[in-house]
Amino acid sequence: MKNCKFGQYDETTKDSIYEYAQILLNKSLIDLYFEEIGKLPPDFFNPRKKGSLGCLVEKLHFNYEPNERPEPDFEVAKLELKTTPLKVVDNKYVSKERLVLGMIDYFEMDMETFEQSKFLKKNASLLLLFYLYEKNKVVEQVFKIIKLWEIPSKDIPVLKRDWETIHQKIREGKAHELSGGDTFYLEAARKGAGGVRDLRKQPQSDIKANSRALAFKSKYVNIIIGGEQGLQKALGEDFSISNLSIEEYLTSKFTPHLGKSISDIMKEYHLEYSPKKKDLAASVSKAILGIKQDNKIEEFEKANIKIKTIPLDMNGKPEESMSFKQIDFDKIVEEKWLESDFYNEVVNCKYLFVSFRKDSLGNKHLHKVFFWTMPKKMRQQAKAYWIDTKKKICNRDFGYFWKISDKKTFHVRPKARVASDTTTLHDGTITKKMAYWINQDVIYRIINNNGKTN
Repeated sequence: MKNCKFGQYDETTKDSIYEYAQILLNKSLIDLYFEEIGKLPPDFFNPRKKGSLGCLVEKLHFNYEPNERPEPDFEVAKLELKTTPLKVVDNKYVSKERLVLGMIDYFEMDMETFEQSKFLKKNASLLLLFYLYEKNKVVEQVFKIIKLWEIPSKDIPVLKRDWETIHQKIREGKAHELSGGDTFYLEAARKGAGGVRDLRKQPQSDIKANSRALAFKSKYVNIIIGGEQGLQKALGEDFSISNLSIEEYLTSKFTPHLGKSISDIMKEYHLEYSPKKKDLAASVSKAILGIKQDNKIEEFEKANIKIKTIPLDMNGKPEESMSFKQIDFDKIVEEKWLESDFYNEVVNCKYLFVSFRKDSLGNKHLHKVFFWTMPKKMRQQAKAYWIDTKKKICNRDFGYFWKISDKKTFHVRPKARVASDTTTLHDGTITKKMAYWINQDVIYRIINNNGKTN
């Protein structure tokens, strides 16, 4: 038994550890350990020091010294402790960021298999302490959700493919090419500021790679928080024994329907067809993947995969540029690149592109379906685009955003249906609502190259 300030817990059983963790619910560390915190050196609760809250929870609440061991924190119970921040969106708690599970040692991972990996041994069972994030605070942050969680057996095939995708790039000497868009639930997330001192040696190559950690994507963490109600799996029982990648398995479902008119596909699945239907691609995709129209695709929700419709004319050219979310003018000025909405909801996403091509009568036919992630060169352009957009907003230069005529891959303009809409900023400035866009010619090249961007 482990003796602590508020009693004892049995460090060999998950239930006992979880029960003792409940003392933290709706409390902050300063509420419970005011005197003890006053005796600690200031560096223990530096808001700029990542992981400081987790270390304090280990030391103060569970009475053990923080460590960097490959085994779970509660070794006998096989339970790892994680503290992770929440934010409030639409009056509900969601994950503020991805859940970091451990730094990647490229040389160590190169020699592992998934079944014997440090990732699986350490993170199969987690005690998750979710706290409401407050800027520049550490011990004042309040724990809102305490959860005992184990990796669901149905997620193991996807997590294994994700781990093996990362592992394969390391084995090929391509750790420097790793990207969050490579995978579904588990990602190799960049750590550090990205400078020279954050570069690491890798096996099989002399090129140094960015420091990275294995992490659950934030959308996957949201499912852990909110549950799986209304989700339906697209991967069949045969996926785990197939030699196909997740992308190959899912896109193979569309192959028999390529060239068919959308109206015929909808009739085949007993769905009502309307040419003006806004979520046509989503409806068709759900039908083909065997998902009920009222449900969401589980793998897409967990992996932050977005379905994008690409309408093509008779010549196979996109009818327009591709739009994304509206720009939050007040929010972007406070953001950093890797934590920005644009990076996490546009750049670092995986997309299912569904293109419909018109025939001479104006009927739409399913043309091409493929997964797409933004390649490295385009990500670099995206960063320059975002920095320029942020700078213009900070300086209130709303008439000087990148334009489509600049031919810079991206541009900023209103969405057509809300071109006259305005927004009022926190300082009273009134300006037109704007959105992020990828240029029409870039989308054309992506379609022609089946997802590859030259």
